[in-house]
Amino acid sequence: MAENDWKYRINQLGAHIADIEQKHMAEMRRQDKEIQALKDRIDALRMENEHLTMQLGVTEAGTDPLTRRVEWTITGIREQLKVCPKNVSIWSPEFSACGIRNMQLEFFPQGRETATLDGFCSVFFWCPEGTNIKYQLFVGNHYRAPDEDTYDSRMGHGHSNFCLLDAEIDHAADSVTVGVDIVDVSRVYEMGRGEIKACHLHVHRLSLNSLVRREVLVVENRDVSLVEWKISKISRRLAAAPRGASLYSPIFTAAGIHDMLLEFYPNGNANTKKDGYCSLYLRCPEGTQIVVTLIVGSYRKGPIMAKFDGSAGKGLPEFCELAEQINKDEDSIVVGLELKNAAPGTDGGSKKTVLRLEIDSTLVGMSAAVQSRKNKRFDGLAVDGGLPSSETGDIYHMHDPLVERTYPIIRGFISGKIPPWSFADRLREVGVPECIFATHDFQLLLQREFEVDSLPFNEVRLVLKGLIKSCRDKRYRARHGDRFDDTKDETTSTDGKISSAVLPRLEDSAVQTEEAVDVTRVSDRSLREEHRVRLSPEKRCQYLPLDERERYLRGEKQRETSRGGEFETWPSSRIQHIRDEGAAAERDMRRSGVDVLY
Repeated sequence: MAENDWKYRINQLGAHIADIEQKHMAEMRRQDKEIQALKDRIDALRMENEHLTMQLGVTEAGTDPLTRRVEWTITGIREQLKVCPKNVSIWSPEFSACGIRNMQLEFFPQGRETATLDGFCSVFFWCPEGTNIKYQLFVGNHYRAPDEDTYDSRMGHGHSNFCLLDAEIDHAADSVTVGVDIVDVSRVYEMGRGEIKACHLHVHRLSLNSLVRREVLVVENRDVSLVEWKISKISRRLAAAPRGASLYSPIFTAAGIHDMLLEFYPNGNANTKKDGYCSLYLRCPEGTQIVVTLIVGSYRKGPIMAKFDGSAGKGLPEFCELAEQINKDEDSIVVGLELKNAAPGTDGGSKKTVLRLEIDSTLVGMSAAVQSRKNKRFDGLAVDGGLPSSETGDIYHMHDPLVERTYPIIRGFISGKIPPWSFADRLREVGVPECIFATHDFQLLLQREFEVDSLPFNEVRLVLKGLIKSCRDKRYRARHGDRFDDTKDETTSTDGKISSAVLPRLEDSAVQTEEAVDVTRVSDRSLREEHRVRLSPEKRCQYLPLDERERYLRGEKQRETSRGGEFETWPSSRIQHIRDEGAAAERDMRRSGVDVLY
């Protein structure tokens, strides 16, 4: 009896399994049919999209950056009103204007669902992600006030209650014209989306108005013959800046010459032999020939004829003794130049017009004003901004877009979101010039923010050079090429030697000790050891996994295995060896004639 009951249960279970299997197969067949139906629907939609694209068209017109107005004429508007109920739109072909592609107008003849006025149409303007644009929409002869929008994604901005459509229809032609006037536009492109944040690249396009404004300045400042650049807090700069550290004026125009720039070395550059002497250089576009007198305080040298054959500056490495020219009451110095060139269409230079550039330590930006000898003011002068230090607000020249791209990366590193091994590469990816890494002002900014003041300035500099010298193994150079080659520099000065206008490269940067070498990619174990000893305990465990960080904070031996190689923390006694290597590297640099950061 028990055996028969057992067999009955098995047969019942088998029948149940067979029933489930049949239901499962039926469900699979049903889902296969649904999948096929969806594929057919996708193919149909794709064909419909291609058909509509052929009907609408995608115009390449407007790729010219000067294109600012787009008009879209809709014919057969009476028929469109019959077939298009409320909340049904008509799309214009995609077009380009002001250098921005994939723009489109969306027109609701009977109004959008949110329209509250009968007979009113709706108009929306679509732009790609990253577009910052100021524009004015119109239908027929009806214009709305200009709008200014930022497109975080591809979307439409516009008005539901735009205008009474019937009043704007051309009844003779049975058409209506919808369009947009673009007042100002800029664009941010973001590439390499996803989890690899280091691949993000932001390319900023200057708006058309900004480009035109720069050219207008050349005309407005054609009478300028004297440029004065006031540098405040000069005593602090003298104390902080080593020999070879420079300050840059805002870019300015004068006497019909655009993109001029003053380079001032308060403590002199590498070619300065006399203590206490400053250096002054001028940069102009290639092919410029001028007669100029250079000025520091009340000291003048000139007139001197100079021809600019390249991007290198022209000037004097031993200009004057700076202490005698400082305004002690204001703690400032005035640096400038006087031009003898007469721009075409001017009065030959008989009218003295002064362009005053001033760095105000209380402002995050550079200001400039044009004044005549009678203090008559001229409006409309715009200059590029600068990179402020975190403590003093002092300004070091860089273009505004570069500051906008750089600042989030710096803050990300400070907050711990960007690891030290990728910080320098992230800055290079957004276009920070290599020489910026070596400027003393940028070093002090990093030194304050990243808390690496445990070593004196000179010690940090020598340690960094020692590390760079140690990292020149074959595998590392095969990966990075000549990035750290202190004997090469493509920028030359007026005498054919290495330019004093560009400070040494990363190996002479004094306060990038934590991120100067990527310890996870260097094969030499001793180099990883040397790099590791400079991190404080807090910094050392900041980028470790949580469990390893907790073990480290409990005092256990810490090993890192998560990023390319297993190694322990190392005693600080090795730092003297690295310092000696740095001193040897400096001696080699002096013998080879390369600028040294003193």
